[in-house]
Amino acid sequence: MAIARWSQRPCADSGDPQLGRLRFDTDEMVRAGVWESQPGGWPVEEREDTETCYVLSGRAVITDAATGETFEISAGDVIVQP
Repeated sequence: MAIARWSQRPCADSGDPQLGRLRFDTDEMVRAGVWESQPGGWPVEEREDTETCYVLSGRAVITDAATGETFEISAGDVIVQP
């Protein structure tokens, strides 16, 4: 299976983050898959679920909008986003 290519990330505020993903069959309570993006940025809105990510390759900088604190992540890192 290949990662399906999408168009630009909705609400992108920098760069041209083209997205792609490959979903795995799961039950309704858990969604899993592989997600990728080209360079760019976008705001993350509050949501009801929690996202756990294991970074396979590349790097990113995540900025906490409330505090301005930045977090650099790269291959091998695990992050949990409320």
